[in-house]
Amino acid sequence: MAVLLSLAAFLGITAVMAAWGPQLLDDGYYYLQVAWNISRGAGSSFDGIHPTNGYHPLWQLMLVPVFWVFSKGAALWAAVVLQSILFCASGILLYRLVRVSGGSGPASAAAAGFWVLNLWLWGKGAMSGMETGLLLFLFGLSLLSFIEVLRKEGEGWKLGILLALTVAARLDSLALAVAAPAVLAACGRGRRAFRAAIPTAGYLAVYFSLNLLLFGGATPVSGYVKSREGLRLLGGLLREGDTAVFGRFLKNAVSLVTLGGRMPLLPALVAVLSAALLVLLAYRKAKEPLRGLILVVAVYGFLILGFYSLMYPSILGAYTYYWLPLLMGVSAAGFSALGMTGRRTRRLMLVSSAAFLLFFDAVYAADRLGSYSFSVPEEERPDAAGVAFLDSLEGEVLVGSWDAGYVGYNCRHPVVNLDGLVAGYDYQRFLDSSGLEEWIRAAGITHLANVDYFSGKRSFIEERLEWVSVFEDTAAMPGAVSLFSLSPSDLEYSARRTRIFFVYAPQVTAEGSYPTRS
Repeated sequence: MAVLLSLAAFLGITAVMAAWGPQLLDDGYYYLQVAWNISRGAGSSFDGIHPTNGYHPLWQLMLVPVFWVFSKGAALWAAVVLQSILFCASGILLYRLVRVSGGSGPASAAAAGFWVLNLWLWGKGAMSGMETGLLLFLFGLSLLSFIEVLRKEGEGWKLGILLALTVAARLDSLALAVAAPAVLAACGRGRRAFRAAIPTAGYLAVYFSLNLLLFGGATPVSGYVKSREGLRLLGGLLREGDTAVFGRFLKNAVSLVTLGGRMPLLPALVAVLSAALLVLLAYRKAKEPLRGLILVVAVYGFLILGFYSLMYPSILGAYTYYWLPLLMGVSAAGFSALGMTGRRTRRLMLVSSAAFLLFFDAVYAADRLGSYSFSVPEEERPDAAGVAFLDSLEGEVLVGSWDAGYVGYNCRHPVVNLDGLVAGYDYQRFLDSSGLEEWIRAAGITHLANVDYFSGKRSFIEERLEWVSVFEDTAAMPGAVSLFSLSPSDLEYSARRTRIFFVYAPQVTAEGSYPTRS
């Protein structure tokens, strides 16, 4: 049944992409462009000039051979198909995970269906171009191996290797690599826990050392950029006893439980405490291996939520795909726990979950099919018009862009990333010492191009650099983000209902103005 559900999901995902085109996140293009540069011998670089480690290495390495086989246009499709296959395979793993944790056949099938037929997860886990499909696949394998070790059916080495691979798929999976051995040790599996921890420790020692040697920083520069303020606050606590970091944690905790103020605090706290009580009751009533699964998911969730609450200014502004492994673990534990209920209650819960999924998918499909990425064909988007304009420029052109993924992958000229996610540590150090204005001049940037997210970048270009607009294209933008989005910045941008792509240059050519279309 799980195989059939996963196959149906894959066919559905493929049909969506065939009908409406690829739905990659801009960061997905970062992965593709770096892989393309590696495949042609230009090194680990987004622009072919500056080295970067702004990615998670396992997915990045998996994409490189794709460019040995396919052209740049076809490689994009091949990468998304690969991600979709891995995502759909995670549904089969979820089925197996529920089954070995004490869930019934119908509950296991319901879990798999709830996972792979969830349209929201298609966008986040299967079509984004990101590492998410691979991560979910390895996360599921790791939890299955964890249960094997818990039942004394494994010595811990296999689990350790899978945990190391999961960390290589995304570094924040270190939370799972800590949680799984810790729970095993607490359950009296000390030697197995030690063995399970060794591969990840060895991998991180090599990974951090190579990053430091080759790129000037131990961790991916993308993570450094995103969590820099959080690290500063944490450093202030450790060095000076400054407690500002706890203020951020408390603010994010309140924001999370109230869904950004959408729920009153008191009812939200009651709901959270009720959920915690249900988990505690389920844990006390459960038997192994379900108890171990609940415990490892709880510890992992505590660590991952704590990390993002401390490091990010807005936990609701963090990418939603960060939470998919936690959602997978919660789904596994939740559907497994149905085995502790009576037959009538279990049947009611399964029917209710199926009805909820149908309702959710219907609402979500109506929301997304009317949105910008589905209703406006790529060739009619300002981004594509901007790339066409940049491609028309002759001579030595070096483009700078903050949200550079789509532009960098499709433009024939090199595109330098300015938000730092796929730049390098040298870039960050230059910004600290001299600022972005000086870096743009020193790097020889000839044009600045970006989607206008109304964040002040155009004012910076016009007032600080005194550059002039040489191209602008505008399109109506219905629903830039889902109505399910909680990100404050996404919601603010979506409310403007207009997408603008701009290009600036130091001066207009003597022959006349560059074209502007709106």
